[in-house]
Amino acid sequence: RAKRTEEERIEYLRADAHVAQFEAYRVLCASCDKWIRLRPNSTFSRRRNAEQRAATLRADVLIREVEPNRVFCSLCAKWVQLRQDSSYCAYPWLQHRGKC
Repeated sequence: RAKRTEEERIEYLRADAHVAQFEAYRVLCASCDKWIRLRPNSTFSRRRNAEQRAATLRADVLIREVEPNRVFCSLCAKWVQLRQDSSYCAYPWLQHRGKC
């Protein structure tokens, strides 16, 4: 079976009569009115590569310095550790930013 592109997956979900609503990782069943999770490889959401994640972090005005596994917070003047298994993962930074 051929893999669908993001646009093809969106069009497929839009055309399905059983789909009332859809998001990147789930669809709302029109028949039973329940949200159904999609498999991670079925999502239409695009995954970002390291360069795109780095660009997002560099664009944040509260970050003074960006390294693959840490960023320097301008507010508290401390280094914030990012995930070690994924370069430029913004999740730990977003958690810190919400608390700082």
